[in-house]
Amino acid sequence: MQFDRREHPRFHTSLQAFVNMHDQHGSIHVLGQLLDISLSGLALSYLPEIYGSLPSSETDTAIKLDIFISGQSMFLEGFSSQLVYDLGLPSFSPITVVSTRKCGLSFAHLNDFQTTALRHFIRRSSYAFA
Repeated sequence: MQFDRREHPRFHTSLQAFVNMHDQHGSIHVLGQLLDISLSGLALSYLPEIYGSLPSSETDTAIKLDIFISGQSMFLEGFSSQLVYDLGLPSFSPITVVSTRKCGLSFAHLNDFQTTALRHFIRRSSYAFA
């Protein structure tokens, strides 16, 4: 039996939510779809050939996150994060030329305003992940 060691529970978004990842120098710019989120971090999937790719996980690059919901006025901007993992997902078609990746990021140094905004975002857009 495997136990989840996360500090906070994860939530799936019930709406189409997206994450824009970027660094301060403009060398990273990736758009992905939010898979789950907590007060500690989030996971997303992305198509590197289409929406950009991340550097190797061995770098200590700080990544800024903008989180938003398509067609809604919910937009969280400038959340500092660190890359936890970046994995390739298996393809379900032998003719697929576009790969899918999944990455997890942990939030870093959230201020009180960002924590409150994140709680509001989770409450309005999510359901519990069992």
